[in-house]
Amino acid sequence: MKRIFVATIGAALIASPFFASAQAKNFEGFFAEAGLGYGTFNGSLSGGNLSSGSTALGAYSVDANTVKSILGVIGGGYNFALTNEVVLGVGGSYSPSRSASATSTITLPAALGGSSTGSGAVQNIYSIYLSPGYAISQDSLVYGKVGYTGATAVFSGSPPNVNLNGYVLGLGFKKTFDKNMYGFIEGKYASFGSKDLDSNALSSAITNTGSMSAKGMDIVVGVGYKF
Repeated sequence: MKRIFVATIGAALIASPFFASAQAKNFEGFFAEAGLGYGTFNGSLSGGNLSSGSTALGAYSVDANTVKSILGVIGGGYNFALTNEVVLGVGGSYSPSRSASATSTITLPAALGGSSTGSGAVQNIYSIYLSPGYAISQDSLVYGKVGYTGATAVFSGSPPNVNLNGYVLGLGFKKTFDKNMYGFIEGKYASFGSKDLDSNALSSAITNTGSMSAKGMDIVVGVGYKF
């Protein structure tokens, strides 16, 4: 799927010099869109140590498998035509569905029961972005994305849910079917920065240190409507 995506973008860029009548105005205005995508999410935990009062209980860790899932995405925004070919968009997207789960192994100090298994998923994925684009023909647009993103990592055991945020980068291709309808394909990469975990994740009597970070990738295919 990644090869198909890269080949599509490459072909569009190669063809661009042959379209002298490219019109960014055809993409200007408000838009709303919906798509279906396949994505991966990799979370990692570091520095997890537990204590009860002044007594150190030891370290804990979470070894989580990669979340792989199909997710629905909705979004919208506005495209500005800056020149005959150049477009600058501003928009946002949100995934209303929760991903499939992946198993995880939680290793606790012996005093707290040792190892156990759980599962993890991701939900509430959103982004706010700028999207520079280049109209390579009357009905075709190549665009990029750069912006702010967030997501919630959900676990069946400890640690509890963790809200993450970071940056997102993307590249896509859009083709209009008529004056209003269009289809698109895009790929995105997200890096979620380190987030400190809840210091009372296990119980009010036990405190912990530790942080979580994550990375994600997806490919989305969808349709949209330009108003």
